[in-house]
Amino acid sequence: MTDILSPDIMQHLTNARVIALLASGSKPNINELAKFIIAQDAFKTNDPDTIKMKDRAIKLADREESVIIRGESGTGKELVAQMLHGSRTGNFVAVNSTAVTETLFESELFGHVRGSFTGAATDRAGLITYANNGTLFFDEIGDMPLTLQPKILRVLQSRKYRIVGSNSDQQVKCRIIAAPHMNLEALVKQGKFRLDLYQRLACFELHIKPLRERKEDILLHVRDERLLHVLSELWGKTGNEFLLGNVRELENIIKRWEVLGEI
Repeated sequence: MTDILSPDIMQHLTNARVIALLASGSKPNINELAKFIIAQDAFKTNDPDTIKMKDRAIKLADREESVIIRGESGTGKELVAQMLHGSRTGNFVAVNSTAVTETLFESELFGHVRGSFTGAATDRAGLITYANNGTLFFDEIGDMPLTLQPKILRVLQSRKYRIVGSNSDQQVKCRIIAAPHMNLEALVKQGKFRLDLYQRLACFELHIKPLRERKEDILLHVRDERLLHVLSELWGKTGNEFLLGNVRELENIIKRWEVLGEI
């Protein structure tokens, strides 16, 4: 069985649920099913509200409709998006909407043909090509250039896009998931985000609570009793409300504690 597993699955063979999946017999999408299990287990929580959110994500995994994931930076939005990816055979492709300049965004996303603009020396496939039969996850979608938004809307409506410099349309089948770091409704009112695109994206919504609102989850990440004591003392002091706002902050605290003995 292990000879058909991808390398990224092989490193999770200690996962009890993955072992049970392998023991259930050969399946054509065994790697995708294993990745789905791993994504679920990667998002750890004992908080009742967050468990409900996670259960909703699992229920929505096989759907094709778009989902907006709301939550503070570092709360695990990409992990939830990977859960929503489910057992799709295509790739999970994450796009940071702030990481690419506006002039290159369309080319990065849709690809380009040789000679379509200065510097386009060869044909190049876009990220949407790699997401075919999979998931395209737009992180910080509120920063997406307004000029590109109608083309994303077209993908949602018709499952078609056009490579930069091409005269013909391409078909694509990918689920689109978005995670804003700003208030999209406010951006719509300001004319910075299209209402029709927002309405298409917001078919389903999931909200991830920050870690400070689900303190019981700290125990899933912190094993050092002394560090737990230090954190519990700091928690109640005025001015420290920002501490443990998200999992990423907690991970940084754990690293500083392990190396320097301080937070």
